[in-house]
Amino acid sequence: MNVILIFNKFTDAYIGMTYGTDAMSLTEAGCDDTHFKYKTVVLDPDTEVWEGDFNTGQIKPISQQTTVISETELDADCQDKVFRQYRYYHQLNVVYGVLDNLITAAALDETLLADYRKMRTYIQPLKIRETEPKRSDDF
Repeated sequence: MNVILIFNKFTDAYIGMTYGTDAMSLTEAGCDDTHFKYKTVVLDPDTEVWEGDFNTGQIKPISQQTTVISETELDADCQDKVFRQYRYYHQLNVVYGVLDNLITAAALDETLLADYRKMRTYIQPLKIRETEPKRSDDF
């Protein structure tokens, strides 16, 4: 199948590909070349990928493509591992406990803590209610 590969016009970096359907014809001439450049190649999107930039890239079977792990994937994996061990409310409870101890030890001026105390006052009854056994008339 003829596909049009899309590259950054200034860096030659590969961005993606597009192709027409039986009902729609797509050619490089119909593409905007303000910020992009194009290359038409024969490629089966189900079994092959483009790897590389405009000048040195090549078509590769999907099974042979280079594995790329992005920072986003690493962040998500780390977040998932932490979350499985410490849900957000567990994390916040630890932080609140340490913060309460630091506030007490530092003998901070209570006028500086108004928003914090207001938040803790709001949260405390909710935590207590959440730990109490549920009754059927609560729902």
